[in-house]
Amino acid sequence: MKTSIYILFFAFVFLSCSTNENNIPSQSFEITYNKSKNYTSTDFSGNESCGYLYASAIIENKFKLLFELTDKGNIKNIILLDYTNQKTFRTAYYNPRQHFIISNFVFEKEKNYLSFMFEGDLLNQNDNGESIFIKGKVESENFKTSGCNQTFSEFSATVNSEGFRHTNSFFSYNLDSDSYQATFTSDKGFWIKFIASKHIKEIPVGTYHFDDNSASKFNFLEYKGNPTVNNYFFKEKWFTYKCNGSFTITEHQDDLTIGTFNFQTTNYNTNQQVFSIDNGNFLITH
Repeated sequence: MKTSIYILFFAFVFLSCSTNENNIPSQSFEITYNKSKNYTSTDFSGNESCGYLYASAIIENKFKLLFELTDKGNIKNIILLDYTNQKTFRTAYYNPRQHFIISNFVFEKEKNYLSFMFEGDLLNQNDNGESIFIKGKVESENFKTSGCNQTFSEFSATVNSEGFRHTNSFFSYNLDSDSYQATFTSDKGFWIKFIASKHIKEIPVGTYHFDDNSASKFNFLEYKGNPTVNNYFFKEKWFTYKCNGSFTITEHQDDLTIGTFNFQTTNYNTNQQVFSIDNGNFLITH
């Protein structure tokens, strides 16, 4: 079952004395619900912290809309709380960009400016097949920035010439087996995994060629299941590709490793090349 909610969401800062005599920044947004009812509110807040954007708006105590994006506009999570019907809707967990689009994204940190358009389906968090459609625009000239005193892992690549829209990173190291794994996820349902027989900080600087039989290698997975809000990992819903290519460890520092990579993926069943992963760069903290 699908319901439509059309949202026009604005947050403006007016700096002229004619708009605000005390020169105090003000914000507002407008919302059109089901194409017929309009809402206005000034209850908007948001900030950037350590490369992630957090924004929320409350609409007359009927709805609350929350965005969690990267500073490049990649989707981590979008949630709509429907207070009237006591329901919660959110973006699909593994591949939100297959069902929800962030477009015309602009974030200028130095100017405290944020603007983007959004459109797509949100799923009932009970995973019962119910969904809603929302559409709108966000613009703020007073988007705050918090300080960040930590170093976070960084990851970038292209997949068939399209940017790998990185959203999350996961790392694990097993002391007993001396095995290491770093997983990088995108908002389009792609996972890139680096697997090694030793901790990445123990791999000497140099270039390494790999295939499926290598001790240190990259894996590439694509989510093929139905959209879901559950984060359970079901192996049968993921397609794993055969990979071959190379990676280079360019530098080790006390608490991080820097490197590059490139590889191609092949379908195990057809032996045809499917994806080319190029211009890969990583900075992994440890």
